[in-house]
Amino acid sequence: MVNNPMMIYFENDFDEILKELRKNREKMINFAVVENEKEELVGFCGIGDIDWRSRNAMVWYLIGKEHWGKGYGTETLALLCRFAFENMNLRKLYTHVYEPNRASIRVLEKNGFKLVGRLKKHVYLPDYGYVDELIYERFKD
Repeated sequence: MVNNPMMIYFENDFDEILKELRKNREKMINFAVVENEKEELVGFCGIGDIDWRSRNAMVWYLIGKEHWGKGYGTETLALLCRFAFENMNLRKLYTHVYEPNRASIRVLEKNGFKLVGRLKKHVYLPDYGYVDELIYERFKD
């Protein structure tokens, strides 16, 4: 469920997402995204597919639709990168995003991720047809 970068998640999906994250906790490090002043859960993020030998990992994030456009995605990814580079001593992070997800692409680019690959017409999305899957990466500064 969490691995679908084009899925729109709402707050009422969060209980199911949390159950799935708990099942996979040995494979990835997961975090809740909380709005500090209201102490409100707004999303989730994580670091997975960790390769300790090569010191790289995949990052992911999702923000509930009710909280889009408020900067949570950008701030979440910035904190996730900082944690991965400073606390985990990783040297590279990467992720995949579907081309129609312009908001997520902006979040990645604001956080220094660069487009490094494109799988043409790789995934079928019901509202879009076949779309490109984009691969982004960022190295430790």
